[in-house]
Amino acid sequence: MMDVLKGLFDLTKLPAKFFLLFAITSAIVLFSPDDFLGRLHLIETRNKYGWIIGLIFISTGILSIINMIVWVYNYVRGEIKFIAAKTNLKEVLVHLDPHEKSVLREMFIQGRSSMEMPMDNQTVAGLVDKNVLKINNVLGSSAITSGMRVPMSIGKYALKYLELEHIDLKLQEEMTEEDKEFIANNRPPWIDKWSHWS
Repeated sequence: MMDVLKGLFDLTKLPAKFFLLFAITSAIVLFSPDDFLGRLHLIETRNKYGWIIGLIFISTGILSIINMIVWVYNYVRGEIKFIAAKTNLKEVLVHLDPHEKSVLREMFIQGRSSMEMPMDNQTVAGLVDKNVLKINNVLGSSAITSGMRVPMSIGKYALKYLELEHIDLKLQEEMTEEDKEFIANNRPPWIDKWSHWS
């Protein structure tokens, strides 16, 4: 019996849901009427090991409550951090500098959801740090080396909140020749010369 209890309270081996299970089970044994326990053949168990079952109920009950509090705390904290991150991302998109705009605009004018970009470029690296761009996992982290281009795409939430006006872009049918000339003269310096847009 003591070996069973030792294994029962080895906290490093049991997930939190088992504490709740033990708390409920021990509560049933402790507080159920005799006729119900009689049908389960547990009256003698309660009478003989009632103090042990009581300790199990108190211990696992407290642990279950603590686990619930920790879960709620982590969930609320995660939601707060998530909301803060989205709010920060919206601010980042509103205050993009000209170089950052040119990088994001390039994906739109080429109509691509993914593009190879130089990871050692300061602007590209900055957009990754700000969670605007994300590195695609096609090639794995080993592809991130100095001077090597890495496939990237705009992050899910960045794409959701990004507006054309954030990157000084209009719908093609609304663009003037001056707009097209501005875009052509303000493309990222690492774009291949043969990569033409009009």
